[in-house]
Amino acid sequence: MDRIKRYLTEREEQKQHDWAHEALERMKNDEELLESFYEGEEEKGETYLQEKEAIKGQYEPAIEISIINGGLFYLFYHPRSGENMVH
Repeated sequence: MDRIKRYLTEREEQKQHDWAHEALERMKNDEELLESFYEGEEEKGETYLQEKEAIKGQYEPAIEISIINGGLFYLFYHPRSGENMVH
């Protein structure tokens, strides 16, 4: 299972991820907006921290790979039948 996860992770890392860059830009914009709401306050409080964490959770790019069901197949050629066999 680790080999499959490693393969999928490496394959995903090689792709273009424009959506992730766009999400980071939106996150930055929302964080700037949040900062403007609390401008001038020395101590921002718990609500500010919760809002900042919510923005991070909403926009931070993430790819999660989980294997739900898997199997192992052996393919071989059977010389007597002349056909490929699946087991």
